[in-house]
Amino acid sequence: MARVHTTGIITALGSAIIAVLALHTSVVSADDRPQAEILHWWSSEAESKALHVFIDAFVEQGGHYYNSSKMNQNSTRNEAIGRMSKGYAATFTQWGASRDILDFHDYGLIRPLDEINMGLAEELRRSLPSAVLDAVIYKDQIVAVPLNVHSENWMWYSTSLLNPDSSTLSGDWSSFLETGEKLAEQEIPLLAVGDQNWQVRILFTSVMLGVSRDLYREFFLTMDPAVKDRDELTTTLRVFNELAQYSHSFGDGNWDEQLKAVADNRAATNFMGDWAKAELINLGLEPGKQFGCMLTASDKPSVLMGIDTLILGKVTDPAEIKGQELMLDIVTDSDINLEFNQLKGSASPLKRPSEMAIDECSEQIYELMNDDEALIPPYATNGEGSNFIHILGERIYEFWKKSSKSDDAPDALVASMVEQLATVFSDRANWAQLQKNEIENEE
Repeated sequence: MARVHTTGIITALGSAIIAVLALHTSVVSADDRPQAEILHWWSSEAESKALHVFIDAFVEQGGHYYNSSKMNQNSTRNEAIGRMSKGYAATFTQWGASRDILDFHDYGLIRPLDEINMGLAEELRRSLPSAVLDAVIYKDQIVAVPLNVHSENWMWYSTSLLNPDSSTLSGDWSSFLETGEKLAEQEIPLLAVGDQNWQVRILFTSVMLGVSRDLYREFFLTMDPAVKDRDELTTTLRVFNELAQYSHSFGDGNWDEQLKAVADNRAATNFMGDWAKAELINLGLEPGKQFGCMLTASDKPSVLMGIDTLILGKVTDPAEIKGQELMLDIVTDSDINLEFNQLKGSASPLKRPSEMAIDECSEQIYELMNDDEALIPPYATNGEGSNFIHILGERIYEFWKKSSKSDDAPDALVASMVEQLATVFSDRANWAQLQKNEIENEE
């Protein structure tokens, strides 16, 4: 799942990578069976079960699998970059569709699918929804293999504590806030939100999409400086500020702890991507019974996409090359891929379920999979410099922390935040230039 925004990845590479790659060697394994290592951060129980759909099929077909699981994204990313830069990349690395992958391609660190299996690449060009294909194609090559379509803008709720109607997560949000006030009288938080930047960002983007789909596009995708003057931005910030008053971070702040709070009726809701559904089911809950799901939407429902992909390492061991070929056949098999996504909580980009029974949450997503207007690209695929996106995330998190303090005046906080965002947007070109300068300095 692609849930933490990365920055400075390109600067960690530099021209030294190119020199190291020139010396890249690989020891040929004595075992010529297809071999594959996947470096990944799917460490939760539900995520591990989903991954084993691929692993089990790989082993059943004669492959030998090496597991390289890390506990979080940052450790996985750091190891992946270090290994790629030193010339011994993993056979596959899990990565969220993002600008990072395009940079890896430019540095010659990964193998495009077109160079391994042109037939499969052409098949994916024909079958993938255009919004998904756009996220993984670069310079006319497919540079990462999409495994799923995650949707981030979900509200997961306890059916014992909440009975929302269709207007609950609209641009008004008034009924939702009224519920928060009532629950507060019972000392029950309306929201379980982990005290982590990326979790707060998911809540913010969900609120913004609920207010206006166009506002989200202008804010995160086209990054139009005029967005600072839109009334919808002020509305978003006001709602976000009020929601902070009814929130609580449970345990150590990890995302799964927030879901457990909803499962145990210690909090009414959690805003999280669709991987949350798999965790709730793994806790023994059934969608539509003990917990419910709702996409945030204004006039039309939207799917804020997050796409897990596999990037292919530049391996030379014949057994690993065979492993890449076999694993690619497996992860792009529509039935196997669908089974993976059923366990992962996400939607398959390859196949819409027909006879297979799916829950009400999945049904909402599959109904929108072929509506390109409803599929909102991951902001991480934006090409205008990760530093700019990162600073937006920091400002949003700071605003949330200040909003959580009841003694701060909401009007003053919102006005201050609008001014800060105006400054960030006006300096957009400077952030992009800063990143360019950092790359050049590394070289």
